[in-house]
Amino acid sequence: MGNTQRIIQDYKEGRLSLEEFQEAIWGLSESALETISEKYFIFLSI
Repeated sequence: MGNTQRIIQDYKEGRLSLEEFQEAIWGLSESALETISEKYFIFLSI
């Protein structure tokens, strides 16, 4: 499992708070961001 998928899985399983998830996502490279489903970006607009 890649780093991006691990971040998403940790968030889905409650091991990351929304704030931690957002910080992790903002720290990803552009190529890593392209692998994330659009539904997870909804949380970033809150």
